[in-house]
Amino acid sequence: MLSQQMTAMARDDTDWRGGRVPLFVFKATDSVQDVGQAAYNQFFSENACLMVLSVFRL
Repeated sequence: MLSQQMTAMARDDTDWRGGRVPLFVFKATDSVQDVGQAAYNQFFSENACLMVLSVFRL
């Protein structure tokens, strides 16, 4: 259910895959995207913890 809601919210997003954003977002190949997503998912919790520590100066 959550996944369906998120997909519905993303319907009007900018077409970044088609090169329709001004800068800093590039579409390479599907395998490059897979590597990036895997890295993001692998360190998702650690990155969130580090962000909280830096924002709140803990």
